[in-house]
Amino acid sequence: MRKKIHIFLFLLTAPFFVAAQENATQQNPVVKVANLPFGNTLDIQLVSVENTPIEVSVYNLLGEEVFQELYDGRGVLQLTIPTDKLERGVYFLTIRQNGSIQTRKLTKS
Repeated sequence: MRKKIHIFLFLLTAPFFVAAQENATQQNPVVKVANLPFGNTLDIQLVSVENTPIEVSVYNLLGEEVFQELYDGRGVLQLTIPTDKLERGVYFLTIRQNGSIQTRKLTKS
């Protein structure tokens, strides 16, 4: 007897991804990364309605934290993270606020 195996592939395109982030709840800040793939700087816009600190971290593929900073949480934050000392490759941007964690996969060219 043969077993049926169903494989579903979901592709997320950039416009859908941005639209989904626009509808973030009060607990989750809206995160937009401007320059992808990024070069010597990483430009991030955070929009938060919560008045709690936002922790921004960047990790390499080995899980090593290569950047970490704490920011005040309410309003629109324009962040420019210097990345000139990072090697080319894949990194993970992590945003933490109020127990909520959001992670984005980024590439440095």
